[in-house]
Amino acid sequence: FDVYRLAKHLDVDVELADDRIHMSRFEMGFGEGRVVVHGAMIAPLEPGVPITAKQVDGSDVQFAAIERDLGVTPNTIVNWELVKTRVTKVRGTISPLKIDGDMYGESRGFEVYDRAYHSPAKKHMIGVGAATVRGRIGVRPKALEFYETRASFGKSVVNASLVSIGFSNDLALVIGKGTKIELGDVSPLVDIPWSGTAELTAKMSGKANDPELTGEIAISK
Repeated sequence: FDVYRLAKHLDVDVELADDRIHMSRFEMGFGEGRVVVHGAMIAPLEPGVPITAKQVDGSDVQFAAIERDLGVTPNTIVNWELVKTRVTKVRGTISPLKIDGDMYGESRGFEVYDRAYHSPAKKHMIGVGAATVRGRIGVRPKALEFYETRASFGKSVVNASLVSIGFSNDLALVIGKGTKIELGDVSPLVDIPWSGTAELTAKMSGKANDPELTGEIAISK
């Protein structure tokens, strides 16, 4: 649809009953991976067109492919594999678009480059190996958003009150208090090894290819 590529394939078990659409299973190829929805319901004749789902499971989804398929950018500077994700308690409305759920995820290979992730001339800026993420996810008319998210990797914890990936190449990030990073977990910075413990808060906003980052950081040995 226009710039959006929402699915490479669809496999749906659907039933229409009592003016509602029931989907016991909905599978689609998305972001070079697979997403399976269990126990979904849409009420097209009710105000707002309510939608619910018991569970949404994702596997091997690539962040760069999400950015591409949602029309954000094909040239993201972030490479990241969402190995396993699970969203539960999904509910909301389609008109206006407002869908929320609880999220758990396991990821690996998060890496930020100085230019597009697929460029042969790219250089490593910072990266994280394996991480687990817990929080809430929201779909809005202008963005895919994550709220009150806690990411854990190694001895580090990052508390993000907001991560917003806009459908018009907009990006927003708010890192809150309680964030503590063992620098060895994210070493090297570019090509410089570093160590110690960092406590920080940060805000970032702007276009995905040129965001503005501000914050405060304290580093101890």
